[in-house]
Formats: sequence, structure tokens, C-alpha cells
Amino acid sequence: MGAIKAKGDKKLRKTVEIEGPYDRVHKWMEAHARWALGAVLLCLAALLASWGVESYSGARETQARNAYAKIVDALSGPTAPTPDKWKELIPELENFTKEYSGAEIGRLALLDLMEAYFQANRYDDAVKAGMEALQKLPAEGTIAPLVRYQLAIVKEKTGDPDAALALWAPVQAGRFAALERELRWHFGMSYESRQEYGKAVEQYEKALKLEGAYPESALLDAELASAKIKTGSGSAPSNSVSDEKKGS
Repeated sequence: MGAIKAKGDKKLRKTVEIEGPYDRVHKWMEAHARWALGAVLLCLAALLASWGVESYSGARETQARNAYAKIVDALSGPTAPTPDKWKELIPELENFTKEYSGAEIGRLALLDLMEAYFQANRYDDAVKAGMEALQKLPAEGTIAPLVRYQLAIVKEKTGDPDAALALWAPVQAGRFAALERELRWHFGMSYESRQEYGKAVEQYEKALKLEGAYPESALLDAELASAKIKTGSGSAPSNSVSDEKKGS
């Protein structure tokens, strides 16, 4: 799919004006839900492996792990869990995080509870779970950026670009090279929601120059086209940027 031209018929302009950046990303995430869940599960699996069996000492930790395994099993399957499945697990996750709040796995499960609230459209509760996780989990390491990442997604969804930008910044400061392309995209959407269209254009163009498959170049081109139209420049969405990269 090629870049979407900023100049064109009136239908494109009307679509861009009506549909905001977070609506477009939400549709993309729904279409790629299985991929997104797989990425999160891989992060959690790597995290658990790095801790090792030694970190779960004592009968209480073993009991917590066994209880958590049942919850994870309910989320497993050939397809991504539906919002209804997440919603069904909320009471169980709430009880688990309270009962095992002193265990490592209990604190980690706050991320699952946060996701369950998000899928159930309980955004205030998702933020509360995320903030509790930040308080209870180590400030340094790989978990805190993951929590901030999820919190930023919630803030994007609820239309709070200022809070989203404040959360994306420390994630970027962690210098996760694999996330840089995606982070630039999120920065662009946040600036676009703040009507800072010039900054949004800059972020989308930087994202297109970075390696990576997520988000797809076609989506970034569309976001760039939207931002350029709103600046009044009416120029094409950098076939320049993505094509230039292909030719280099």
C-alpha cells in the first residue's frame, strides 16, 4: 500500500477531520490484537525467566505461582483473548493481586489487571492499577517502562495527550531501540491531538526513517498525510521519506 496523498479529493479531507489519531490506532490494534498480545506475553516470559525459580522462595510464592498459572491458562488459546474474556477475569485478578500483594508474581499480575480493566473500558481503574504497579515494582529495570507504556496507551485512549507525552518520555529515555519507531509514532499522535501539527509531522517523519515493522509504513504515511493537511501545507506524505529509505 503506497503513501496516501495529502492532496486529493474532498472525501480524504473529510475523513481526516472526523477520525482522530487515537481512533485510527485503536482500529489498527484491534486488527493486530494477536500480534500485540504475543509481544506482551514474550516480554513477560522473558521477565519470568530472568528472575528464575530462586526468586520464588517458600510455600507462599509457590502457591502464588500455581494460582497465577491458572489465570494465564484461561487467557491462552489459538486467538487473542476477547474483551469479554478479560472482563470475566477481573474479579479473579482483583482477588489475586490483593491476596498475593507481597509476592513478586502478585505485583506483576497488576499489569494483567490493568489490561483487563482497559479491555472492559474501565479506564480510571486501569490507571489506578498501573499507578499501584509503579509504586510496588522496582523503579529501575524492565518492568517500570512496560507499566508506563500501558499507562500511556490508556491516556491516549481517554484523550489525554499531555499525560501520554509525560509517560512516553521516560520510556524513550530507557533507550529501547526496538521501540523507538513505535514511540515516535505515539509522540506524533500526542502532538497531533494537542494540535501541534508541525511537531507531529516531525515525529512521523522520524518514525519512517527508523527500522522496524511496527507500525507499518503505510500507517505512518497516513498519519503523516493527516498531520500535513492540518498544517495547511497540503504536501504529499513523504513518499519522500519511505521511498527515500528504500532507495538508500
